[in-house]
Amino acid sequence: MTVNWHERYKEQAGWTRQTREYLLSKVDFALPKKVLDVGCGTGALFPDFEKSNLTGVDIDHGNLRVAIKGDTKKDLVQGDGYHLPFSTGSYDVVFCHYVLLWVRQPILFLEEMKRVLKPGGCLLLFAESDYQARIDTPEVQKQIGNLQNASLEKQGVDLETGRKLAGYLEQIGCTKIMTGVVGGEWDRSTRSATLEQQVLRSDLQKIGVEDIMSSDQAGSLTYIPTFYAMAYR
Repeated sequence: MTVNWHERYKEQAGWTRQTREYLLSKVDFALPKKVLDVGCGTGALFPDFEKSNLTGVDIDHGNLRVAIKGDTKKDLVQGDGYHLPFSTGSYDVVFCHYVLLWVRQPILFLEEMKRVLKPGGCLLLFAESDYQARIDTPEVQKQIGNLQNASLEKQGVDLETGRKLAGYLEQIGCTKIMTGVVGGEWDRSTRSATLEQQVLRSDLQKIGVEDIMSSDQAGSLTYIPTFYAMAYR
């Protein structure tokens, strides 16, 4: 099963847009400012910062090639989030989006994000899931959810990342920490359900499960709490 991850990134960005708008409205200074997107992927969040001086950094050159095709105005840099190629205190806002899930040493990663912030700068964690708190129904959907979690753990994901955001920010010495959970809404008529099924099948195949998903998904529900957080240096 091949997943179109560029479309997946755009879908994720779409349904968390209201949260980003809310968080940006609470930032203590007006945009545009000098902004850094850590783990920018294919540039799904670039449209939110059209009026800002935004730099995107990602370790995957393939992602950056896709991103630059979509927006040639952004400054894109290939780099490791643990060793950002920028001077201390370079940015007013530093953020990430669905990145910490995949990070093996989140404290070190966040300390580096904080390092490149200017004093008083804002650190934004727009969306990080908590798979351990997922809700799946009916029973067959629970089985699928348990298998997906097993696959994600095998891939190195910390299933409890979302609930840990505030604690992480406290550990690195941030101030004015705020955290919350993104609301849920399901439109069964949209193609996002198809993308979700593609992601599920891809994860299940990674642990040798070919397909136990029923073609009839009527009445099924999956909710994975997604946390956000903001803080200041």
